[in-house]
Amino acid sequence: MIHNDLYRPSEYRGPPSQAIDDAWDKLWMIGGVPLRIDDQDLGRLHLTTHKNWSRISDEMGGGFRGYPIVFHQLHCLNTLRKASYREHYQNDKLFKDPPNVSRAHQDHCIEMIRQQLMCSAEMVPTLTFESGGHTLPDFNAVQVCRNFDELKAWTEAHVIHGGGNWDLPPNIAEA
Repeated sequence: MIHNDLYRPSEYRGPPSQAIDDAWDKLWMIGGVPLRIDDQDLGRLHLTTHKNWSRISDEMGGGFRGYPIVFHQLHCLNTLRKASYREHYQNDKLFKDPPNVSRAHQDHCIEMIRQQLMCSAEMVPTLTFESGGHTLPDFNAVQVCRNFDELKAWTEAHVIHGGGNWDLPPNIAEA
């Protein structure tokens, strides 16, 4: 069940707070380079060796660096969340770039999320109900979802520490 009443509390929504920031960071900051993509697996991903893909050193087992795209999508959604509270996050590293770069980053995130929503378009109907003379949507929906906790646990179990510059900051790893 997707629970999404307009005013329903969630650890991910509301005005900026350290607790909300920590909850979002724990969603997508997985640390390290979580996936090793072998040369022979590139074809199954419809990719070729013609691009200069980032490699994992041979000492660490070789292969290409990768991670499930859902974590980048969550990073993008978090970026847009922070942009919606720009006055609070004005000193965040996300907004330290020149304005045109920051805007391009946000536009990239909007486009990525748009494409993903259209690619995996849900057809579960949103029903409406009558309340106080108004017709209102019921945003709660029964859906079959992937188990995100299992996906994240699997990804964290496959992290290649030291395989790149994506290791977690110490305060996140300890939380």
